Amino acid sequence: MYKFILRRLIIILPALFLVSIVVFFTSEALPGDPSMQELMNRPDATIEEIMKIQERYNLDKPPLERYTLWLKGTLKGDLGKSYTFRTDVANLIKEKMFNTFFLGMTSLVIMFSIGIPLGVFSAKYEGSLFDRTVLGYNFFTLSVPSFVLGILMLYYFGYTLGWFPTSGSINPSVYDSGTQIQKLGSRIYHVILPAFTAGILSTTTIIQYLRNEIIKNKGKDYVKTARAKGQTENIIYNTHILRNSFLPISSVLGFYITGIFAGSVITETIFSYPGIGKFFLDAINLRDTPIVTGLVLFMSILTLMGSLISDILIVSVDPRVRID
Repeated sequence: MYKFILRRLIIILPALFLVSIVVFFTSEALPGDPSMQELMNRPDATIEEIMKIQERYNLDKPPLERYTLWLKGTLKGDLGKSYTFRTDVANLIKEKMFNTFFLGMTSLVIMFSIGIPLGVFSAKYEGSLFDRTVLGYNFFTLSVPSFVLGILMLYYFGYTLGWFPTSGSINPSVYDSGTQIQKLGSRIYHVILPAFTAGILSTTTIIQYLRNEIIKNKGKDYVKTARAKGQTENIIYNTHILRNSFLPISSVLGFYITGIFAGSVITETIFSYPGIGKFFLDAINLRDTPIVTGLVLFMSILTLMGSLISDILIVSVDPRVRID
């Protein structure tokens, strides 16, 4: 297993190098002068001041030299300084990471709590009214865009009924003087709406994977053999069918986990939730190149690591997969 992981990591390194080149030079091709971001409220800035800022951010150097300096800093954990916030990009990402992680983990719990039972029972009672209802739910969640559901939930549960907050990740007064239990409660209260929006729409894949696999496995020879041996339907279903039917979910679980960070842009923007997704969109609007570059590289690393996690999970749960 260790050799398998090592080989995968060796494959990932060249991919990361190519990603870094694409990310950096794509951001360099964006129109406008990044140094003017710091002087956006200083229309009377002198040429000397502009040149000092360009020198501070290495903007006076050729692109290839800037890339080399940026790559060296990135390998040390230094993603540069933000033009807008004038602080380290790595620290800014760390500040937003917890909110996005909390939102993503909550949405994952909702997704699996709803998706797995619906997928299992829909396949078990194939052709029943319950099965047709689940398929209708599946088509609905598949066809509704996330921003539409987000706006509807925000308007109805946030503004009309007033049951949940419409922005933020924690009550400011609780954040300043509340206990740890109060802070956790406030965070859960603020995350419910965006987490349900992301979680409900993500159940479609889980339900479809499980339903299709269970229906396919119910007719396999090993199931017929188990019945011929006199095993009960519960044992056959829980021990043989479900175990093999969960393998496809293992193959995409790694991408679901890393998608916590990469796929939250729309949800966080709609609910004004201060996480990495909203931060990424704000950085694009502000044309803050170091933040955009750092976040894209961060999400690329997560995607590659998600692929590695999926490979490890498949090898761990399916003995038929060879790792040599």
